[in-house]
Amino acid sequence: MPLDFNMCQEKVRDRVRRHKGTADHLWRLLRQLPAERRREVLERCFSAEQRRALERWVLANSRETSRSRPVSRRPRMSTPHEAKAAKRKARPAMQPSSALPGIVRYFRGKERTCYYAAQQHMGIVRMLSKTERCLEAAQRHGEVLRNVRRKVAGDFARFGEAIRESLAEAGNPQMGLRFVILIRIPWSRVSLTSPPYRLSQLEAGLQAWRRLEAARRRVLALAHGESWRGRASVLAEGLPPAWQQLREAYLAEMPESSAQRRAQARLRLAEADLQLRLQKELKAKVQAGRVPEKDSEQKARRLQAGRVPEKDSEQKARRLQDLLRRWSPH
Repeated sequence: MPLDFNMCQEKVRDRVRRHKGTADHLWRLLRQLPAERRREVLERCFSAEQRRALERWVLANSRETSRSRPVSRRPRMSTPHEAKAAKRKARPAMQPSSALPGIVRYFRGKERTCYYAAQQHMGIVRMLSKTERCLEAAQRHGEVLRNVRRKVAGDFARFGEAIRESLAEAGNPQMGLRFVILIRIPWSRVSLTSPPYRLSQLEAGLQAWRRLEAARRRVLALAHGESWRGRASVLAEGLPPAWQQLREAYLAEMPESSAQRRAQARLRLAEADLQLRLQKELKAKVQAGRVPEKDSEQKARRLQAGRVPEKDSEQKARRLQDLLRRWSPH
């Protein structure tokens, strides 16, 4: 009967594949065992020929993985919000200048042309001027915004009057003055941003500020307690209805459909962070009330020592022995 060369070659390939898969499985099981148990299994269960074959496979595999491993890897993001934040950091569109306080730099276009704008913060309100190619013009606008801040001096009821007086003193420059309302959520890194309000929308912006500030203060009072200090807790009894009021007040300030979609996306991220925080606090509360201190300390020490429960190690040892019976290095 003539010898079928192709069939023999396929059998050889199949045997090599089985050998590689078995060695890989053996090595993964060995790595899961504690060091003492692994040494004992290698000495008692492996023959000298099997130990040499496994050693050759480990050395060859480590060389291949080290060659194919990339030099640098991008960090894996756990949430879409973190991925977007990392992307913004990689190509910043806005950078505050440390040498020029109150001045923000924008980089636009393929050539990354630099523009300047002035900004000032007053509580949850951020005032902005229009972008300028000229740094001196942005600095003049920044002086107007600082003058507004000095005139307000914590009394936000004088905000409109302070804007008019400051613009009149500066000669009513065409600086594109506008302001937005920023609401920081105590349990999340997401900030709720209102649409920009210009001078023609000053009264509407002031009304929006009053509504959002009142809703924000209710949420903060419940999250931080009476002291308003320390880390916020989401287990307060009246927090869900207070958050719902803030949510509705924020969505009411979004007139356009695109702004509504962006606002709802921000709210979904904040609510996802709220759920995660709630689960963590509930878990910590249950553990603090039910888990004895000695048991938790023993568990922590066992995890630090890297011990594996005896039952798991015995099961892994039996699986190793079964594999060794079927594995032949040649």
